[in-house]
Amino acid sequence: MSLNDVAQIGSVAAAGFGVFAWFQYRLFRHQIALQLMGHVHDRYSSLYKELASLPAGEVKYAELTMEQRNAISAYINLCSEQFYWRGRPGLVDNAVWQVWNTAIGEKLREPAIRAAWEANHQHDVYYDGFCEYVRNHIQARTVA
Repeated sequence: MSLNDVAQIGSVAAAGFGVFAWFQYRLFRHQIALQLMGHVHDRYSSLYKELASLPAGEVKYAELTMEQRNAISAYINLCSEQFYWRGRPGLVDNAVWQVWNTAIGEKLREPAIRAAWEANHQHDVYYDGFCEYVRNHIQARTVA
């Protein structure tokens, strides 16, 4: 076996390893994305009862119970995380983001959540662009 043969075998082995590593990476990203979907579902499910009990009409932040305030804070934080994750390659595809975006937009337009945002959360530190994202949804509600 010549040195040239060894080099060719080494090249084929390296290429094979590269393909294997790429598929492993893709599988790992897919598993992370699935875990993320489960995480979001579990967190939203734990908040659902409190969020469903929010007053439907206009309300002041001070009129909300501590449980409602905590649920709103947890929901806004979850939305902020979803907003962050959608910008990470391979974690949230466009179809999933569209579903999340629609649901977030509807929820942010609810009077109690809007009141909590305006009274307590709009000056909190969130991921880049999230405050503007929320303001755009809230303004869409007031314009509509």
